[in-house]
Amino acid sequence: MAKQTIIVRAIIEMLGNPKEHLMETLHGYIDRLKTEKEITVVSEKYEEPILKDELYSTFVELELKVEKLDKLIWFCYDYMPASVEVVEPEELAFQARDVTSFFNEILTKLHTLDMLYKKYKVENELFKKNLTILLRNFIKIELRNAPKTIDELELALGVPQSQITFFLEKLIEEQKIKKEQDKYMII
Repeated sequence: MAKQTIIVRAIIEMLGNPKEHLMETLHGYIDRLKTEKEITVVSEKYEEPILKDELYSTFVELELKVEKLDKLIWFCYDYMPASVEVVEPEELAFQARDVTSFFNEILTKLHTLDMLYKKYKVENELFKKNLTILLRNFIKIELRNAPKTIDELELALGVPQSQITFFLEKLIEEQKIKKEQDKYMII
């Protein structure tokens, strides 16, 4: 790709815990960006982390000077900014081979992500299946020792009642256990 200096604004977001570690990691991420050839960090503005759903969330707003379009594309792939705005130039010229290269890079990344998604989906399904079997067995073991209330099962298993209830109902349906008054027991 031809050399054409591009000025961009980019936002890089990050989630994590604890707050201090999150900020250290984000600063380290930007420090690494500063060592990249053909990319100059012109300015950076860090936002204070906000706690949301037990994780801190923050972002840094960057202004970058990028020497070539393919380096900007590389930056987007490797640093995964939440957004990128091209400030200058107003128009960018592309050659057919550059567009071909760009699409092939996108397709390679999409293919890699698709393969990872499928792999993790299968692993997650297997994990859920094994966890289900494990929890059912723990319930049966607990009830073999003595009949228990749902409160006692929650305490013994360390699993919230809302999640245990589903398994108890299934085990009753399968006639593996029964409920008398407020206690569950093996049949």
